[in-house]
Amino acid sequence: MNELANSLGLRTGFTVNESELKKLALSHPRLLILDLAAEDYDAISIAKALKGQSTHPVIVGFYPHVRRDLEAAAKNAGVDIVVPNSNLLTIVRKVLRKEADTD
Repeated sequence: MNELANSLGLRTGFTVNESELKKLALSHPRLLILDLAAEDYDAISIAKALKGQSTHPVIVGFYPHVRRDLEAAAKNAGVDIVVPNSNLLTIVRKVLRKEADTD
């Protein structure tokens, strides 16, 4: 994903830690990809907090296909695009290309 984003001229950041993720969110990213099953941060709470701001990124959430509870919770939290792990790369490619086209 980083390689594709960089090839499209988009800046990327990566973290798996909740405090770093919150700092990253303060930089007003245009896109945020959340692992809904992450144990190191609460993706649903982060999504809700971001969606409550006046300007917020497009949020893509991904989950293991057997965790439909995460899919439902993410949709209820306002996550823009919710996909099983198996579809993540395909969706992210489309979203990154769209973001690059809006620059």
